[in-house]
Amino acid sequence: TYRNAPGVRAVDHYLQLSAHDPGPIAEALATRGLAERVAAVITIGSRGSLTCAARLAQDLSACGPVVNLDGLEVLIDRASFRQFLEEHGLPVPAYEIVTEPDASVAVALPLVVKSAVDTSGSEGLTVVRDRAHLEAAIRHAQAVVRRERRPRAIVEQYIEGRDIAVFGFFSRGMPCFLV
Repeated sequence: TYRNAPGVRAVDHYLQLSAHDPGPIAEALATRGLAERVAAVITIGSRGSLTCAARLAQDLSACGPVVNLDGLEVLIDRASFRQFLEEHGLPVPAYEIVTEPDASVAVALPLVVKSAVDTSGSEGLTVVRDRAHLEAAIRHAQAVVRRERRPRAIVEQYIEGRDIAVFGFFSRGMPCFLV
């Protein structure tokens, strides 16, 4: 059990549920007559649990992570992130979002295929240099996403060269980026 985990002793009621879906948490709180008594929702800083905690806090009108949900979506959803970059005049590689492994993709080879929802590190990422391997790469990317009914994969142009990571954080509820 997680009864000795950090934060457990600080709460009035402990529920051992997935931190990626606010629905079962809200249901468990309502079943126990606790939904109206929630003053705050806390979580560790992982992307999935931040989204869940922010939505749960919003739904319960409680204090929660200092996160603008729209801004958080930009940081964890690769499709939203690319749209954000395009809207702000920043270049992005050619890409398509797919939900079917056998989708027809017009992006030129080589490709990189990954989950459309951010995962830990490069989990589910595949470089594709031959279209014969595209369907398997899409299935692989979709397999790492457990919180979407129809997991989306992003298929984008692979650009040779140095990789520069962009890290995001929130300051006063707004997303900020470090390169």
